[in-house]
Amino acid sequence: MGYESLEYEEMGQSESQEIMKELEKLFMYSWAAQKTSMIREVLLSADYRSNSHVLELFSDIRSICKKKDERFFTALPIGTCLYRARVVRDIGDVQICSRGVAIGEFTKGFDEMNSREAPFGKSSAGRNNLAGVPYLYLASDPATACAELKHLSRSTFSVAEFELARELYVVDLVKIKSFSDQELKDKGFAPGKYWGEIMFWFSVPVNTKDDYIVTQIISNEFRKQGVDGLLYGSFFGIGDNFTIFDSSSNDVVFKNSRLVQQMYTNQVYWDYNNKCCLESYPDHDFYQFSKEDASEQLRRIKKSWGLSREKIKDSKSDLGDK
Repeated sequence: MGYESLEYEEMGQSESQEIMKELEKLFMYSWAAQKTSMIREVLLSADYRSNSHVLELFSDIRSICKKKDERFFTALPIGTCLYRARVVRDIGDVQICSRGVAIGEFTKGFDEMNSREAPFGKSSAGRNNLAGVPYLYLASDPATACAELKHLSRSTFSVAEFELARELYVVDLVKIKSFSDQELKDKGFAPGKYWGEIMFWFSVPVNTKDDYIVTQIISNEFRKQGVDGLLYGSFFGIGDNFTIFDSSSNDVVFKNSRLVQQMYTNQVYWDYNNKCCLESYPDHDFYQFSKEDASEQLRRIKKSWGLSREKIKDSKSDLGDK
Protein backbone atom coordinates (compact mmCIF):
# COMPACT_ATOMS: atom_id res chain seq x y z
CA MET A 1 0.00 0.00 0.00
CA GLY A 2 1.44 3.37 -1.01
CA TYR A 3 1.89 6.47 1.03
CA GLU A 4 -1.12 8.18 -0.57
CA SER A 5 -3.37 5.21 0.22
CA LEU A 6 -2.37 5.32 3.90
CA GLU A 7 -3.01 9.06 4.00
CA TYR A 8 -6.51 8.67 2.55
CA GLU A 9 -7.27 5.80 4.92
CA GLU A 10 -6.24 7.89 7.94
CA MET A 11 -8.31 10.81 6.69
CA GLY A 12 -11.30 8.52 6.25
CA GLN A 13 -10.96 7.16 9.80
CA SER A 14 -10.62 10.68 11.21
CA GLU A 15 -13.72 11.89 9.36
CA SER A 16 -15.67 8.84 10.50
CA GLN A 17 -14.72 9.49 14.12
CA GLU A 18 -15.82 13.11 13.83
CA ILE A 19 -19.13 12.06 12.31
CA MET A 20 -19.67 9.52 15.10
CA LYS A 21 -18.94 12.20 17.73
CA GLU A 22 -21.44 14.56 16.12
CA LEU A 23 -24.08 11.83 15.96
CA GLU A 24 -23.44 11.00 19.60
CA LYS A 25 -23.86 14.66 20.57
CA LEU A 26 -27.13 14.87 18.62
CA PHE A 27 -28.40 11.76 20.39
CA MET A 28 -27.47 13.17 23.81
CA TYR A 29 -29.13 16.48 22.95
CA SER A 30 -32.30 14.75 21.73
CA TRP A 31 -32.44 12.42 24.74
CA ALA A 32 -32.11 15.40 27.13
CA ALA A 33 -35.08 17.09 25.45
CA GLN A 34 -37.12 13.89 25.66
CA LYS A 35 -36.30 13.42 29.34
CA THR A 36 -37.40 16.94 30.29
CA SER A 37 -40.57 16.55 28.22
CA MET A 38 -41.39 13.31 30.08
CA ILE A 39 -40.60 14.94 33.45
CA ARG A 40 -42.98 17.81 32.71
CA GLU A 41 -45.73 15.42 31.67
CA VAL A 42 -45.29 13.25 34.77
CA LEU A 43 -45.17 16.22 37.18
CA LEU A 44 -48.51 17.38 35.80
CA SER A 45 -50.00 13.96 36.53
CA ALA A 46 -51.52 12.78 39.78
CA ASP A 47 -48.54 10.82 41.12
CA TYR A 48 -44.93 11.44 40.15
CA ARG A 49 -43.05 9.93 43.08
CA SER A 50 -42.37 6.57 41.45
CA ASN A 51 -41.17 7.90 38.09
CA SER A 52 -37.49 7.20 37.51
CA HIS A 53 -36.83 10.42 35.56
CA VAL A 54 -38.38 12.57 38.29
CA LEU A 55 -36.50 10.71 41.01
CA GLU A 56 -33.28 11.26 39.06
CA LEU A 57 -34.01 15.01 38.90
CA PHE A 58 -34.68 15.14 42.65
CA SER A 59 -31.45 13.24 43.29
CA ASP A 60 -29.56 15.74 41.14
CA ILE A 61 -31.11 18.62 43.08
CA ARG A 62 -29.99 17.10 46.38
CA SER A 63 -26.48 16.52 45.02
CA ILE A 64 -26.22 20.05 43.58
CA CYS A 65 -27.21 21.60 46.90
CA LYS A 66 -25.04 19.30 49.01
CA LYS A 67 -21.96 20.05 46.89
CA LYS A 68 -22.94 23.73 46.56
CA ASP A 69 -22.25 23.43 42.83
CA GLU A 70 -21.17 26.94 41.82
CA ARG A 71 -22.84 26.54 38.42
CA PHE A 72 -26.19 26.55 40.19
CA PHE A 73 -25.73 29.16 42.90
CA THR A 74 -25.35 32.91 43.21
CA ALA A 75 -24.64 34.82 46.41
CA LEU A 76 -26.63 38.03 46.85
CA PRO A 77 -24.43 40.32 48.98
CA ILE A 78 -25.53 42.44 51.92
CA GLY A 79 -26.93 45.73 50.66
CA THR A 80 -28.48 44.29 47.49
CA CYS A 81 -31.72 46.14 46.65
CA LEU A 82 -34.68 44.22 45.26
CA TYR A 83 -38.18 45.38 44.35
CA ARG A 84 -41.78 44.25 44.58
CA ALA A 85 -44.71 45.78 42.70
CA ARG A 86 -48.40 45.54 43.48
CA VAL A 87 -51.32 47.03 41.58
CA VAL A 88 -52.97 49.73 43.68
CA ARG A 89 -56.17 50.47 41.78
CA ASP A 90 -57.42 46.89 42.00
CA ILE A 91 -57.48 47.05 45.80
CA GLY A 92 -60.42 49.43 46.17
CA ASP A 93 -60.85 53.10 47.07
CA VAL A 94 -61.49 52.66 50.79
CA GLN A 95 -58.53 50.43 51.52
CA ILE A 96 -55.91 52.38 49.58
CA CYS A 97 -54.90 54.98 52.19
CA SER A 98 -55.52 52.69 55.15
CA ARG A 99 -52.63 50.61 53.78
CA GLY A 100 -50.21 53.52 53.65
CA VAL A 101 -50.67 54.86 50.11
CA ALA A 102 -50.41 58.65 49.91
CA ILE A 103 -49.99 61.38 47.31
CA GLY A 104 -48.21 64.55 48.36
CA GLU A 105 -44.89 66.18 47.63
CA PHE A 106 -43.64 62.59 47.52
CA THR A 107 -45.85 59.58 46.92
CA LYS A 108 -45.96 56.54 49.15
CA GLY A 109 -46.99 53.07 48.16
CA PHE A 110 -48.23 50.34 50.47
CA ASP A 111 -46.81 50.18 53.98
CA GLU A 112 -44.40 47.41 54.96
CA MET A 113 -47.02 44.83 55.93
CA ASN A 114 -48.87 45.22 52.63
CA SER A 115 -45.68 45.40 50.57
CA ARG A 116 -44.50 41.99 51.73
CA GLU A 117 -45.90 38.58 50.81
CA ALA A 118 -49.55 37.80 51.58
CA PRO A 119 -50.52 36.41 54.99
CA PHE A 120 -50.23 32.65 55.39
CA GLY A 121 -53.29 30.93 53.99
CA LYS A 122 -54.36 33.88 51.82
CA SER A 123 -51.90 33.85 48.92
CA SER A 124 -52.98 32.60 45.52
CA ALA A 125 -50.92 29.97 43.70
CA GLY A 126 -47.81 31.40 42.06
CA ARG A 127 -44.98 30.20 39.87
CA ASN A 128 -43.15 28.72 42.85
CA ASN A 129 -45.67 28.60 45.70
CA LEU A 130 -48.80 26.62 46.40
CA ALA A 131 -51.99 28.52 47.22
CA GLY A 132 -51.91 29.59 50.86
CA VAL A 133 -48.12 29.17 51.19
CA PRO A 134 -46.65 32.63 50.53
CA TYR A 135 -43.16 33.35 49.23
CA LEU A 136 -41.77 36.83 48.59
CA TYR A 137 -41.50 37.54 44.85
CA LEU A 138 -38.99 40.27 44.00
CA ALA A 139 -37.23 41.69 40.93
CA SER A 140 -33.81 43.17 40.30
CA ASP A 141 -35.23 46.54 39.21
CA PRO A 142 -38.53 48.47 39.50
CA ALA A 143 -39.42 48.26 35.78
CA THR A 144 -39.11 44.46 35.73
CA ALA A 145 -41.18 44.22 38.94
CA CYS A 146 -43.97 46.19 37.26
CA ALA A 147 -43.69 44.39 33.93
CA GLU A 148 -44.21 41.02 35.62
CA LEU A 149 -47.73 42.11 36.63
CA LYS A 150 -48.71 42.32 32.94
CA HIS A 151 -51.29 45.10 33.39
CA LEU A 152 -52.63 47.55 30.84
CA SER A 153 -51.49 51.11 30.20
CA ARG A 154 -52.16 53.66 32.98
CA SER A 155 -52.21 51.05 35.76
CA THR A 156 -50.85 52.40 39.04
CA PHE A 157 -48.38 50.33 41.06
CA SER A 158 -46.92 50.46 44.51
CA VAL A 159 -43.22 49.63 44.17
CA ALA A 160 -41.53 48.61 47.40
CA GLU A 161 -37.77 48.59 47.83
CA PHE A 162 -36.11 45.96 50.02
CA GLU A 163 -32.48 45.71 51.09
CA LEU A 164 -30.68 42.54 52.13
CA ALA A 165 -29.24 42.62 55.64
CA ARG A 166 -27.48 39.29 55.22
CA GLU A 167 -26.05 37.41 52.28
CA LEU A 168 -28.61 35.19 50.57
CA TYR A 169 -27.59 32.06 48.69
CA VAL A 170 -30.01 31.41 45.83
CA VAL A 171 -30.32 28.78 43.13
CA ASP A 172 -29.37 30.49 39.87
CA LEU A 173 -31.61 29.51 36.96
CA VAL A 174 -30.18 32.21 34.68
CA LYS A 175 -26.46 31.44 34.67
CA ILE A 176 -25.31 29.40 31.67
CA LYS A 177 -24.17 25.97 32.80
CA SER A 178 -21.32 24.11 31.12
CA PHE A 179 -20.52 20.45 31.70
CA SER A 180 -17.43 18.34 31.08
CA ASP A 181 -17.23 15.50 28.56
CA GLN A 182 -17.04 13.09 31.46
CA GLU A 183 -20.31 14.42 32.91
CA LEU A 184 -21.99 13.98 29.53
CA LYS A 185 -20.69 10.40 29.34
CA ASP A 186 -21.81 9.62 32.90
CA LYS A 187 -25.29 11.00 32.30
CA GLY A 188 -25.82 9.64 28.81
CA PHE A 189 -27.54 12.87 27.78
CA ALA A 190 -26.64 16.57 27.41
CA PRO A 191 -26.97 18.16 30.89
CA GLY A 192 -26.73 21.67 29.42
CA LYS A 193 -29.81 21.11 27.26
CA TYR A 194 -31.56 19.31 30.13
CA TRP A 195 -31.12 22.15 32.62
CA GLY A 196 -31.72 24.76 29.94
CA GLU A 197 -35.21 23.34 29.41
CA ILE A 198 -35.93 23.30 33.14
CA MET A 199 -34.65 26.88 33.55
CA PHE A 200 -36.96 27.99 30.74
CA TRP A 201 -40.00 26.68 32.63
CA PHE A 202 -39.37 29.30 35.31
CA SER A 203 -39.52 32.22 32.88
CA VAL A 204 -42.01 31.32 30.16
CA PRO A 205 -45.58 32.66 30.60
CA VAL A 206 -48.19 30.06 31.52
CA ASN A 207 -51.67 29.55 30.09
CA THR A 208 -53.35 28.32 33.27
CA LYS A 209 -52.42 28.14 36.94
CA ASP A 210 -52.18 24.35 36.58
CA ASP A 211 -49.02 24.98 34.55
CA TYR A 212 -47.43 26.29 37.75
CA ILE A 213 -47.48 22.78 39.24
CA VAL A 214 -44.21 21.81 37.53
CA THR A 215 -42.18 24.75 38.87
CA GLN A 216 -43.89 24.54 42.27
CA ILE A 217 -42.72 20.95 42.73
CA ILE A 218 -39.16 21.68 41.60
CA SER A 219 -39.00 24.82 43.76
CA ASN A 220 -40.13 22.81 46.77
CA GLU A 221 -37.34 20.29 46.22
CA PHE A 222 -34.79 23.11 46.25
CA ARG A 223 -36.44 24.69 49.30
CA LYS A 224 -36.16 21.42 51.25
CA GLN A 225 -32.38 21.52 50.74
CA GLY A 226 -32.17 24.73 52.81
CA VAL A 227 -31.46 27.28 50.05
CA ASP A 228 -32.70 30.86 50.51
CA GLY A 229 -34.55 31.10 47.22
CA LEU A 230 -34.44 31.08 43.43
CA LEU A 231 -33.14 33.44 40.78
CA TYR A 232 -34.69 33.16 37.31
CA GLY A 233 -35.11 35.25 34.18
CA SER A 234 -37.96 37.61 33.40
CA PHE A 235 -39.90 37.05 30.18
CA PHE A 236 -41.35 40.58 30.26
CA GLY A 237 -38.38 42.70 31.39
CA ILE A 238 -34.63 42.77 31.00
CA GLY A 239 -34.01 42.20 34.71
CA ASP A 240 -34.19 39.07 36.85
CA ASN A 241 -36.82 37.68 39.20
CA PHE A 242 -36.29 36.26 42.68
CA THR A 243 -38.38 34.05 44.93
CA ILE A 244 -37.33 34.21 48.58
CA PHE A 245 -38.61 31.25 50.59
CA ASP A 246 -38.19 32.64 54.11
CA SER A 247 -38.24 36.43 53.90
CA SER A 248 -37.55 37.34 57.51
CA SER A 249 -37.83 41.08 58.08
CA ASN A 250 -34.41 40.88 59.77
CA ASP A 251 -32.85 39.59 56.54
CA VAL A 252 -34.95 41.30 53.86
CA VAL A 253 -35.48 44.83 55.17
CA PHE A 254 -38.28 47.06 53.89
CA LYS A 255 -36.86 50.48 52.97
CA ASN A 256 -39.65 52.45 51.31
CA SER A 257 -42.38 52.35 48.69
CA ARG A 258 -43.60 54.73 46.01
CA LEU A 259 -46.21 55.03 43.29
CA VAL A 260 -45.27 54.22 39.73
CA GLN A 261 -47.65 54.40 36.78
CA GLN A 262 -47.50 52.53 33.51
CA MET A 263 -47.72 55.16 30.79
CA TYR A 264 -47.40 53.26 27.51
CA THR A 265 -48.15 49.77 26.28
CA ASN A 266 -44.51 48.78 25.84
CA GLN A 267 -43.79 48.75 29.58
CA VAL A 268 -42.86 52.35 30.20
CA TYR A 269 -43.43 53.65 33.73
CA TRP A 270 -43.25 57.08 35.35
CA ASP A 271 -41.60 57.22 38.78
CA TYR A 272 -43.18 60.25 40.46
CA ASN A 273 -40.76 60.44 43.39
CA ASN A 274 -37.55 60.21 41.37
CA LYS A 275 -39.05 62.19 38.46
CA CYS A 276 -37.84 59.82 35.80
CA CYS A 277 -38.97 57.27 33.25
CA LEU A 278 -38.47 53.55 33.88
CA GLU A 279 -38.39 51.24 30.89
CA SER A 280 -38.24 47.44 30.85
CA TYR A 281 -36.51 47.70 27.48
CA PRO A 282 -34.83 51.15 27.53
CA ASP A 283 -34.19 51.60 23.84
CA HIS A 284 -36.36 54.60 23.02
CA ASP A 285 -35.67 58.31 23.38
CA PHE A 286 -39.31 59.16 22.75
CA TYR A 287 -40.56 58.54 26.28
CA GLN A 288 -39.54 61.36 28.60
CA PHE A 289 -40.73 62.21 32.08
CA SER A 290 -42.70 65.47 32.16
CA LYS A 291 -43.13 67.23 35.54
CA GLU A 292 -46.21 69.08 34.32
CA ASP A 293 -47.89 65.99 32.93
CA ALA A 294 -46.89 63.99 36.01
CA SER A 295 -48.53 66.53 38.34
CA GLU A 296 -51.71 66.34 36.28
CA GLN A 297 -51.65 62.55 36.32
CA LEU A 298 -51.25 62.47 40.12
CA ARG A 299 -54.16 64.90 40.48
CA ARG A 300 -56.34 62.63 38.35
CA ILE A 301 -55.32 59.53 40.30
CA LYS A 302 -56.12 61.17 43.63
CA LYS A 303 -59.45 62.43 42.31
CA SER A 304 -60.40 59.03 40.87
CA TRP A 305 -59.74 57.36 44.21
CA GLY A 306 -62.03 59.86 45.96
CA LEU A 307 -59.90 59.69 49.09
CA SER A 308 -61.07 61.34 52.29
CA ARG A 309 -60.11 61.26 55.95
CA GLU A 310 -63.48 59.69 56.80
CA LYS A 311 -62.87 56.78 54.42
CA ILE A 312 -59.43 56.19 55.87
CA LYS A 313 -60.72 56.36 59.43
CA ASP A 314 -63.66 54.00 58.87
CA SER A 315 -61.72 51.40 56.94
CA LYS A 316 -61.30 48.20 58.97
CA SER A 317 -61.24 45.53 56.27
CA ASP A 318 -58.25 43.29 55.80
CA LEU A 319 -56.39 42.86 52.52
CA GLY A 320 -55.17 39.68 51.03
CA ASP A 321 -52.52 39.78 48.36
CA LYS A 322 -52.02 39.03 44.71
